[in-house]
Amino acid sequence: MEKEKTVKDSFVYQLFNALKGNQKSAIQKILATKNRKEQIVLWKAFVEGITDKEYLFLKIFKQKYQLNKDFLLRNELRILKTQIDKYLIEEQQELNNSYNQNEQNYLYVLSLLKIGELNLLRKVLPQFIELCVDSNEYHYAQLMTLHHIQVLELMPPKQTNLLEIHRLLENRQSYLNNAFLENTVLNKYIFEYTKHKSQEGDYPEKIAMIPDSIFEILSTNETPILKFFNLMGQIKKLNGTEKIAVLKEALSIIESQSTINNSLQFEYIKCISALARELYISSFFEESLIYFLQYFELKKEKDYQFLGTLYNYCNALLKANQLEKIIPLIKENESLIEQSSIAIYFKALRINIHLLKNEFKELSKIFPKDFNDLPIIFVIHFKIVQAWLFYKEGELELALNELNNFNRAYKKMPDCKDYIYITNLFSKYFKLSVETKLIRDQKIQLLEKEVANFSANTNEALNHYSPLLWLQKELQIRSVS
Repeated sequence: MEKEKTVKDSFVYQLFNALKGNQKSAIQKILATKNRKEQIVLWKAFVEGITDKEYLFLKIFKQKYQLNKDFLLRNELRILKTQIDKYLIEEQQELNNSYNQNEQNYLYVLSLLKIGELNLLRKVLPQFIELCVDSNEYHYAQLMTLHHIQVLELMPPKQTNLLEIHRLLENRQSYLNNAFLENTVLNKYIFEYTKHKSQEGDYPEKIAMIPDSIFEILSTNETPILKFFNLMGQIKKLNGTEKIAVLKEALSIIESQSTINNSLQFEYIKCISALARELYISSFFEESLIYFLQYFELKKEKDYQFLGTLYNYCNALLKANQLEKIIPLIKENESLIEQSSIAIYFKALRINIHLLKNEFKELSKIFPKDFNDLPIIFVIHFKIVQAWLFYKEGELELALNELNNFNRAYKKMPDCKDYIYITNLFSKYFKLSVETKLIRDQKIQLLEKEVANFSANTNEALNHYSPLLWLQKELQIRSVS
């Protein structure tokens, strides 16, 4: 079978396409300094989107492509990949070092050791070690202590030097103990988190707790990162304002730690997301928006975790009555949403927005034609929406039939009790259209009170259920007119 005469599916070309503009510019400058014409020609071809082997071969080697000489082109691709890899690694190292003073100090220590400047090294090491201890970065503290010991061992074997080595070894043991504990807890935390993620079922019920023995150790340790994990373990058992308070305390710890250690940025972002979500669930919508925006400023990768937070953010915007921001956000991330398992959630949300804005033409364009195979919560939701649409189109009988059919189908399901009550409220409202004005005005007032009473006594989720919000809005308009 003849090999495909293109490099578009090669790793190096895909890597090239993934690079950002500033990265491409930097690599191009590096290639120019190497003065290797083949690489410059290959790079320019990639910039132009050219991946045909015959064209590349002719441009690079000034001769016609032959299968038995394919190794020449493969070699150029390998060299280019090596150069890109080297740049990306060095870029990341520079980024990490710029965030972490202890990392910079450690590299400085290695440099002084290499050139043999023991006297200078002995002057800077104590302050470097102290900085590590102050920032609770045990990894760097114990490494720098090790180098300090090496320096002292090269000094004359005086009693003072030996006593200092003994003291440093004691300190180093303490650093190692703390580093071991920190890594053990972190590993256990991630292990339990992924274990719960792999289990099916309702999210709150399937959270696997970190063993209490671990938290007993944590509760007596004031190391910031361990205290953070202790607090994050506690939130699994809390709700509402108690959970919010603990999350805020955890956030203040991890925020300060992430400025010292860039590897903790992930935990920092995750903590902000958790706090935003809990504020939203607890109906602190305006405050939740502050933390949602902080999350999006930090979370640059648009992955599925990003989508879950985006969905919560859109719902918070809805509850905060900032509807105009939601549809553009959904459209901006449409391609990622369509590939995800929560696409139907975004569709339902978009339908809610169009309904609240009375945009029935836009709604009809995206309303699902068949939704009976969806999870029951969406079947319920779309049945109510369908009835609402019939009513808005002047089809009163169809609207009432839709609600009656729903009630007959789901009246024996305990989880549907509240939704059936809501459909009965809609039926009462729909029937008002055939009443005289006097009777209609009286019944609107009674229905407003009934809806308000139901909202006041139902759970938080249903209190903010979109169909109920539409009905309240309609009743307010009708009572004023």
